Formats: sequence, C-alpha cells, structure tokens
Amino acid sequence: MRLEKARAVSDDGSAIYTPGALPEHKGNPLIEALPKIRGDEEILRTLFRFPDLDPAERRLNNVLRKKCIDRLDQLVCPTPSYLDFHRIVEDSLLNAYQSKNPFSATTAHWLHYLDSQDPGIHPSSGPFRSRARVATVIGESGTGKSTMIRRILEQYPQVIQHKTYQGAELPLTQLVYLYVECPSSASIRALCKAILKGIDEALGTSYADVPRQHSIAAYQDDVEHAVRNTFLGICVIDEFQNVSVQKGGGLKSLVAFLLRLVNASGAPFVASGTPDILEVIGKSLRMSRRFESGGVVTVQQLDKALWQLFVERLWAFQWTRNVTPLRKDLSDELYRQSYGVHDFAVRTFAQAQKDAIDSGAETLTPGGIREGFRRATEISRDQLNLLGQAKASPTKAPTKSLISDELDDAETDESVERPRQVPDVDQIQHPELESRIVKSVTSGISLPKSYDQELLTSQFNSKDILKNLEDSGIVVNDPLNCPSGPPADQ
Repeated sequence: MRLEKARAVSDDGSAIYTPGALPEHKGNPLIEALPKIRGDEEILRTLFRFPDLDPAERRLNNVLRKKCIDRLDQLVCPTPSYLDFHRIVEDSLLNAYQSKNPFSATTAHWLHYLDSQDPGIHPSSGPFRSRARVATVIGESGTGKSTMIRRILEQYPQVIQHKTYQGAELPLTQLVYLYVECPSSASIRALCKAILKGIDEALGTSYADVPRQHSIAAYQDDVEHAVRNTFLGICVIDEFQNVSVQKGGGLKSLVAFLLRLVNASGAPFVASGTPDILEVIGKSLRMSRRFESGGVVTVQQLDKALWQLFVERLWAFQWTRNVTPLRKDLSDELYRQSYGVHDFAVRTFAQAQKDAIDSGAETLTPGGIREGFRRATEISRDQLNLLGQAKASPTKAPTKSLISDELDDAETDESVERPRQVPDVDQIQHPELESRIVKSVTSGISLPKSYDQELLTSQFNSKDILKNLEDSGIVVNDPLNCPSGPPADQ
C-alpha cells in the first residue's frame, strides 16, 4: 500500500501554482509552488509507507521468501514526532520564502551582492532581512529520526522549475530542500564541501569544483552564493554531532560560521543528531538560543501506547507459511527485546521470520523472537541494553548519547594517559588453564579465595610490583605444580 504525497509539480518538474492561503503568501511563486497546507489527519495518512506483500508469496521457496522479508525496512509508521517535524519544515519554508519573492527589488539586490560585497545602497523596498531559523532534532541511534526526516522531506518536490508566473517570465530553479549527512569529525571546511556537493548532486551544478587550496572564508562565500542562487528552502544536516569544535577553530569560530550561514544565506537549517549534539550546540547561550528558535523535536523510544499501534501494523507483514496471530506474549517479548526502538524491533521481527523459515517451524514464538533479537544484534546488543537501563531509571534524560557510534577520542589517541584499573584477581584470567586449576583445587591444593584488596591497590602502582607481591606471598611462580600450594594464611 502506497500513499502518494501532495502533488506540486508537473511530470517534467515544472511548477504548478496554488493561490496562497494567507495574504502574505499570495503573489509569491516560491510559496505558491509548494504543496498546499494540509490538516494533521491528512498529513499522517500520507506519511505511512508499507512494503508490498502478496499472500501468494508465502508459497514461494525459502530463499525468495527471505528476500521478501527484507522489504520490512521500507515500513514507515508515523508518530506524533513526524507531525511536529512536518510543521517545523512547513513553517520554515513559508517564513523563509516570504522574504525572497523573486519579483521583489530587495531579492534582486540580495542575489547580486553577498553580505561581504554589499555596497550599502539598497532599493526603496528596503534591505533583505532574513527570516530563517534553526531547528533541532535529537534522538538515539535506531529511534528513526533520519527515517522521519527523509519521509517528511519526500512530501515536497526537491527541485521546482519555474518558467512563467501570471504571464511574467520566471526562468528560475528552486531547490526546496537539501539533506546532508555531516562527515565524521567534520571541520567547517568539510561541512561546506558537503553542502556544495549536495547542491551539485541535486541540480547538476558544479559549485563544489573549487581550487584545492580554497580558504575557509572562500568556502563560506561559496556556500552563501550557492544557497542564495538556488533559492534553497531548507537545509537539513544529519549526524550533526560529528561537527568538530576543535577542527572548526574553537567554539567561537564554529558559532560565528553557523550563525553567519543562517543569516547571510537566508535559508533555514535543521541540525539532527544523537544527544551528543548538545555537546556542540549547548555550550553557548547564543548558539543554543538560535538552535531552538525554529523548534526542537525529540525522537524517543516508542511508549506502550504507540508501540501497540506500531506492532499491529508491523505484524501484518509475515512471509512464513503460517500467519501467526498477534498475541500479547509475542508483542510484549518483541518490546522487551527491542526496548521499543523502531530499528531493532523491525530487524528482530525480520530475523525471527527467517529463522522460522529455515527451521521449518513456519510460526513465530516468544523464543523465536528472543533468538531473532540475539542474531540481529550481535554487535549492538550491549549498547542497546544501556539504553534500556537508562529508560528504566527515574533520572532525567541524558545529555550524551547512550549508544556510542564511534570510539571516544581517549580510546583512539594513544597519547592520552588513562588510569590503570585494578583487575579482578578472583576471576580466572586464562580460561585455557581452567581445567588445570580445577584439577589442582580438587586434588587438595589450597588456593587462595580472596586477597587483601588494600594491599593489592597499594602495590599496583609500585615499580617492583612483582617482587613485592612475591614477598607478600600473594604471587607464586608455579602454583599449578606447587605440591603445597600458596601459603595457607594468604
């Protein structure tokens, strides 16, 4: 089942104009070429996306059915966060385009002169004043924030070709939105390059073709120029937590760059990322104020009410021979394993079906869901458990991501001195010797059960740690072949 987005362009990408709903929208082709403003219920219906499923596919062979199951990643079930973000995008576009009517002398002046080149002489209609704002989307990995962003943007045509408007020629290309993934540990230069490359990919232009030794200031001018010339409506920068304050020349330089970009380009921006994003935008009052000016959406794990709506839709897409009805124990088990995180729930459900096909059981069970989760989250399971523990804790929401996407700097920088950890001496450190240790213990050799932890701690940073521990009777050179074992009093 596929629900089509509101139509705003013809098949060749040419604008289809709808008279503005409000006086401030009328007579502005950039606004009247956008999809009409719709009610909440209509928006939510449009945002659903379901994978194709033909009941006859359940009779296909095992290999083909498992390939059909991979369609589950197409499933989109909007939550209230989708509606919140849709309104943010809609408001951002309308507000920004109000000050950019292409028939206005102010807009013509703004297009001709970058801020750094403005001669200070303005048309009678006045200087350009940006109405652009910055919005923020925050959510843990796997909660579906990137899916939500892309699904909302899909409701708009990315590129609109204007030719004539109300009898007047208007040879103009309008770039409604741009979606950019922030490069890892991105500097200001890398972020500018990503934006320019994104514009080129959308329009077939060559803004990113710049000299190799391009300065940061030149890159900033290039981005400002490209955003203005393309009438960019909104720019979404995903994985914004990757922005490097250090590589950006410090927090002050990064703040200046981002705020100049918004003010000078006149285009709204959306910064999206994990809670780690607050480490970038929350350290300056000036920056944090701007990054909430356009609205903030927090995408969280599904609560029990939203989970029920979600799992009822997800459960309909089964390719096992036997369609297993949704029962409370199955729903609860899937929620328990995935902690209500959309991505993990879908992958667990998919893996459970594949396992049921491979085993010949062809039905879904709580045990099958547990095994499906284990197989689908071999690497991420421990991180997800941390998220589940935090959800169960009554403390306030974290300001740093609980699911780590990258190693910390301290883990990758060998020059960072890390504190030495006292090991658990009661734990067998070499499993390959476990059988010999057990044999020694059962043979009557008295091995120590515990040690004086204060003594161990005091000796741990000693230069002659081994000799001191030997003298204390804690370390025995050859315990497995020692007929009498370590001293009994130790």
